[in-house]
Formats: sequence, C-alpha cells, structure tokens
Amino acid sequence: MIMGDKHKHKQWYVYIYGNPLSPESYQLVNVTPRCVTGKNICAIYADGYEDQPFEFSHKLIMHIANAIATGVPQPTGTDPKIVVLKN
Repeated sequence: MIMGDKHKHKQWYVYIYGNPLSPESYQLVNVTPRCVTGKNICAIYADGYEDQPFEFSHKLIMHIANAIATGVPQPTGTDPKIVVLKN
C-alpha cells in the first residue's frame, strides 16, 4: 500500500537486527538517539509511517553503507546526520 505524501515525514528509526540495508531491520523511536560514532549502525533518520521506515532510497542505502565502511556518521560535512553509529 502506498501512502500519500501527507502521511510521509522523517522520523528516527533504531536498528534492531538483521540486514542494516533493509527497512524491516528498524523500529520507530520517539526520541532522538544520543549515539553518533562507533562501529555499528545505531539509527537512521528516514521517511516512514508508523513502526517502520518506507523502502530505502539509493541515497540512504549509500549513506548506510558508507557509515558501516568508515565508522563515521553520514552524510559527512555540515549536512544534518541521517545515519548515526554506536559501539
């Protein structure tokens, strides 16, 4: 089922288990994660509705992969972080 744009908004989703490139591996949280850097995915800031994020864009997949490869929150630079890490 496809939701209209009026139902889309960015929220934090914490990584729970499984493939970090799969939306089913994340759960909605109602707090901003305190994690930033580390070796493992902590959370993503993504479009979603209810408990899980929508299908990942190619851009978000690249940010998750880059975070795993470098141990650095993504995106780098001054842009707001959408992928944060933890130890």
